Amino acid sequence: MIIDRQHAFVDNHVIKGEGNSGWHLFDRAAVAWARSIFEMFWDHATRWQDIGPATCDPLSERQWRILRELDAGYSQQQVGGRIGLSRRAVDKELATVREALGFKTMYQVMSWYGRAQCPPVG
Repeated sequence: MIIDRQHAFVDNHVIKGEGNSGWHLFDRAAVAWARSIFEMFWDHATRWQDIGPATCDPLSERQWRILRELDAGYSQQQVGGRIGLSRRAVDKELATVREALGFKTMYQVMSWYGRAQCPPVG
């Protein structure tokens, strides 16, 4: 998250076992670099209204349940334990979801999920 041209905060996705930690960047060059990368992606992004509606058809109920857990804020590591699946089974289901939808990343999947007009189940 870039706060202004002088401060950026980066969530910790590197150090295992470190809970709610991260980095506060205030080096001007580092903040400028992060801002330039953000702006590059922003300038090439597709607007929400240009994407079109998502449909419910391609996914199983188990896959929908995994996506609902991710949407609720649980990590991929936590989802398995919450719904009685191994981490490997969750990873396999998410790979199947990405393939079924034709996406490369979970960011794309969750963007699609956010637009899906599907009734919430269980």
